[in-house]
Amino acid sequence: MASRNAGTSGEGGKSGPPSDDERRTMWPFLIAVVIVVLTLGTIAVTYVVRPADERLTEEAKVARSINDHYTAKNAVNYANFRAATCTADLSSVDFPTEDEFTIENSDARDADGAIEIDDISETVVNGNRATANVHWSRKERAETQITGVVLVNEEGDWKVCS
Repeated sequence: MASRNAGTSGEGGKSGPPSDDERRTMWPFLIAVVIVVLTLGTIAVTYVVRPADERLTEEAKVARSINDHYTAKNAVNYANFRAATCTADLSSVDFPTEDEFTIENSDARDADGAIEIDDISETVVNGNRATANVHWSRKERAETQITGVVLVNEEGDWKVCS
């Protein structure tokens, strides 16, 4: 019975603390795990602390503003339409009154359906001005129109301007 090796289990595996070689081979793995956890933690904190609007590119902000402008027309929402329009247009004598806006957009929506934006392309941001092409159609009409849109940045918000 004295011929059995001390320190081995009955199943042929080792028992006791890991050897120095085993400890040395674990360190690179543990360091990699710590780096991955810290990186993921940093990304998570960044997304929580920094609001989604601040993470958008200027081109994405322009596209969102164009969408808000056309959504206001679709919904016949004059307040939102004004909020999406630049100050220069709002003070123009040609800017529609609420009644004119409601009649024009209600009639167009009733006759041809809601506006559907297929694409916003060729967005170019140059300082406080931006341009883009809006590919849109009415739900009841198959023809797509491409409209060039100019936007200006007013106090950090992009506004559609003619």
